[in-house]
Amino acid sequence: MSKEEAQNYISNQSLPTMATNVIFYKALDDLDGQPDQKDVLIEYVLDENTFGIKNLNIPNNELEKDIIFKEKINSEESLSLVINLNNISSSDLKLILEKVDQIRLQKKVENFQYKVEDEKGTLLFSIEFQKMGEYISLKFPAKL
Repeated sequence: MSKEEAQNYISNQSLPTMATNVIFYKALDDLDGQPDQKDVLIEYVLDENTFGIKNLNIPNNELEKDIIFKEKINSEESLSLVINLNNISSSDLKLILEKVDQIRLQKKVENFQYKVEDEKGTLLFSIEFQKMGEYISLKFPAKL
């Protein structure tokens, strides 16, 4: 493509008006050929109109282990999930999200937060829901 053709191509591009899902794959060094479903780490399912995250899909790529959950109510809008892990893999995150889906407190109030903590009370991350569970986001504490 010539420089002129490239400039013409770029000038005819526009920002998307609808959201499409965002898929994260394994690191490039770990890929063999074209990426496929076994190479997916996480998929953000987006609302086509608002661009909000409606769901997180995590494939079953790893062996799942048992996670022991202890629930600690903080308020009407917050619940702590105390888990027996210090490090969280993608399969652990999938189990945590399934547990949150079973609890369903995010469906009862406008905004709800699950704080995922280790047994020492250290915040590992938060799962925040908006609009009565319609949208989800993950928040991680700042590292010092």
